[in-house]
Formats: sequence, structure tokens, C-alpha cells
Amino acid sequence: MSQWKILSDEVRPQVTGCGLPWLTKTPATEAEQAARLLLSEDKRNPWKLPTSSNDSAGITAMGHFARDLWSLCNAAEALATLYPSPDTIHAP
Repeated sequence: MSQWKILSDEVRPQVTGCGLPWLTKTPATEAEQAARLLLSEDKRNPWKLPTSSNDSAGITAMGHFARDLWSLCNAAEALATLYPSPDTIHAP
């Protein structure tokens, strides 16, 4: 969560303050929510489920984990499209 908070609270205002584009609302919102929930201790984290949990709870938790991870990857891909790495720009 702390890395997303840095991107959202520190980097985004500087980028948009220079008139440059940022993530559209959907990937930004989904990424922020995913960062907050990804490793939360409620029933969304397959590695922190109570030992009394059944297989169905584990499958559900893994589905939440995969969705959260997908949202973060989607936001990272959108940012990489807006701001490609210098290595990509200068590749032969």
C-alpha cells in the first residue's frame, strides 16, 4: 500500500501539475482499492485465512487475491504506456 500511496499522493500531483496525463479514473481507483485490500487480513488473503477455513474459503480468497493483483498490473501497464522506460524508448 505504501508504494501506491507514494504514487498517488506524491507523484500524481507533480505529474498532473506539469500538465501531463495520469491514469484514468477506473484503473486508478481499482489499483488504489487493490493496494489496500491485496494483503488485508480479512478473508481476502489466502495466506492468512484461519486454520478452520474450508477449501471454498481458500478458493474465494485466491480469487480476490488474483483480482487485486490483476488491478495493480493493469494500472502498472497503463502507466508504462503513458511513460515508457528509457530502455524501451532507446531499444534498437
